[in-house]
Amino acid sequence: MRNILVHSPAKINLGLAVLGVRSDGYHDVEIVTQQVSLSDTILFEPHSGGIEFSCHGDELPLDRSNLVVAAAESLRKRAGIPLGARITLTKRIPVAAGLGGGSSNAAATLVGLNSLWKLGLTRADLAKIGARLGCDVPFFLGEPTALARGKGDCIEPLPLPPDHWLVIANPGFPVSTKWAYEHVGKINLTCPDKRIRLLLLVLRNGDLKGLSRYIFNALEPVTGAAHPEITTMKKDLVREGALAALMSGSGPSVFGIFGTQAAARRAAARLRGRGWKLFVSRPLAASPLLQIHEEAVKGGKRPVRASGKAAPLSAGRKAA
Repeated sequence: MRNILVHSPAKINLGLAVLGVRSDGYHDVEIVTQQVSLSDTILFEPHSGGIEFSCHGDELPLDRSNLVVAAAESLRKRAGIPLGARITLTKRIPVAAGLGGGSSNAAATLVGLNSLWKLGLTRADLAKIGARLGCDVPFFLGEPTALARGKGDCIEPLPLPPDHWLVIANPGFPVSTKWAYEHVGKINLTCPDKRIRLLLLVLRNGDLKGLSRYIFNALEPVTGAAHPEITTMKKDLVREGALAALMSGSGPSVFGIFGTQAAARRAAARLRGRGWKLFVSRPLAASPLLQIHEEAVKGGKRPVRASGKAAPLSAGRKAA
């Protein structure tokens, strides 16, 4: 068996509508989600002594409360054979930040170990396992731009957005997704079609100005009321040239949309010194996890070595 290095991407939410509470306690949502080039890396190595997990770059639990370990154990149970692996996670994506880092890590683990262990499971197989780990996990197993419905696990691929750059700002404190949804209340419930339909239209038209105009997040008033720094980050990003700025997910991370890499880098440089974590990033044109899975399928049930480094949107590329 060969080692496998997987890039586990972050995500931003271009649109997030909360429609109501389901009978199972989850919320019905419509979410437009985009994978971005900010990523963690996970190294998978053959190991005969069960699952051995370590993490660099952040203080995280190393037991089953970490989604990497939970995903590995779930996949091993699904395989029905006593397989092992040494898994090393290097964190760059802030934790509990609205950027999907934990869900992405879980999806990356399913893909990486499916290849390392030569299980030959399909994407649908992996998505079923992933959905039990978290509602966002199935998204990371598919195309880089998608609309999620239901409780977030019904995924529909979307056209790529118009080419742009991002500055992602994180204030350094965590926000619980569970807390945000518990506090969303009826006042923030979203019309089920209007704003999402407008956002999907500008995506299909490849309209960057329209995209900047129609991004929205129904959870932003909730988290923003508890953490005024979110409003400050948005205002500062726009002041430094962002076409628009928005909180991602349940927050507290905020992203600003820029037309060029140079403009994004200038803005990030000017914002340094405020105590925020700042990342210059861009949308991905291809999912690194999907690429690795497809390479494994092409190679039969042989293990693969792949960086999984996904290509960003090329300069000037329009939406499909």
